[in-house]
Amino acid sequence: MKKLTVMLLLTIFLAGCAPAAVNNVTPVKVFFAGENGSVKMALDLAVKAGTVTLVSDMAQIALFFIGLVPCMPVFFFYALAGGWDQAGLDEADEASRMTGFLRPVVNFIFIAPSRWGARLSPLHNRFPITLRPAALAEAQALTEERVKLVTG
Repeated sequence: MKKLTVMLLLTIFLAGCAPAAVNNVTPVKVFFAGENGSVKMALDLAVKAGTVTLVSDMAQIALFFIGLVPCMPVFFFYALAGGWDQAGLDEADEASRMTGFLRPVVNFIFIAPSRWGARLSPLHNRFPITLRPAALAEAQALTEERVKLVTG
């Protein structure tokens, strides 16, 4: 009886955590050019739920990238105002290497204007983030703990 009560309470609790139904929502347009796998399967489920529409029309994709061009001055002025220290710029450049075939676009839209603004800025590196070494050490320690849990 005790197990049945616990299972019933757990079922009621978890039923309250179920996602709400989506009604009258304009689906988000998503362009996906990757391989079939877990990401594609998740997108297919989102399409069935009505929250995502997969886009294959090149005109819509080109319009998205044209919309990115006006962002370039934002990144430039952010860096010109001293928003980046050298470690942050290096980390953003390292992150851009993970974007695959879109890396030239990311470099043109984000990395190049940020580096140019930082180079011209009299405030560049005047206020570096001092927590970075401690954060990297913590991230390394957490990664090592995760590896221990997975392997052993």
